[in-house]
Amino acid sequence: MGLVDDALAVWEATRKGLISEIDLVSDDQLDYRPDPAARSIREIGIHAAEHGIAFTNELIAAECNFGNLFKPDVMDAVRAALPRVRTKPELVALLRETGETGRQRLRERGERLVSDTQPSRLSPTGHMSRLSGLWFAISHESHHRGQLTAYLRGAGVVPSLTRQLQRK
Repeated sequence: MGLVDDALAVWEATRKGLISEIDLVSDDQLDYRPDPAARSIREIGIHAAEHGIAFTNELIAAECNFGNLFKPDVMDAVRAALPRVRTKPELVALLRETGETGRQRLRERGERLVSDTQPSRLSPTGHMSRLSGLWFAISHESHHRGQLTAYLRGAGVVPSLTRQLQRK
C-alpha cells in the first residue's frame, strides 16, 4: 500500500467514525446545537461533506490552493451541487457518497499527490505536498467528529468511539 492509499484508508475510517456518531442521534436531534452560535449536528455533517468535496477539488486541481475554500463562489458552487438534507438517512447517505466519490477521485490522482505541491503558509518553504494537504483535510474532518462527541457527551450519550474502545 502506498502513502496515498494509507491516507485514503485513514480518511475512510475518519468518515465512518463521523457517521457512527451521527447514527447515535434521532432525526429530532439533528438540529441540536449547544449554543445558538454553534453549528447543529446536521450542519456539522453537511459541512464535513461540503469540505470533503472542496478539499478534493483543490487537491486534484491544476493549481491547488486551499485558500480557495474561503472564496464564497467556490463553496457556493459545491453547495449548489448537493441535495438538501432533511433526514438522518439522507445525511448519512450524503456523507457516504461524497466520501467514497472523493476518495475515488484522489485514488485516480495516485501517488502524484506525494510529489505535486501546493502553496502553504504553514511551511517554511511556502509549499507543501498535496499529500500533506490530504492529511490536513483528514484532520479537519476528525476535528468535527470531536465536536460531535462533545455534543453527545453533553446530551448524556456515550460516543461511538468510546463504545468501540469499551468493547475491546
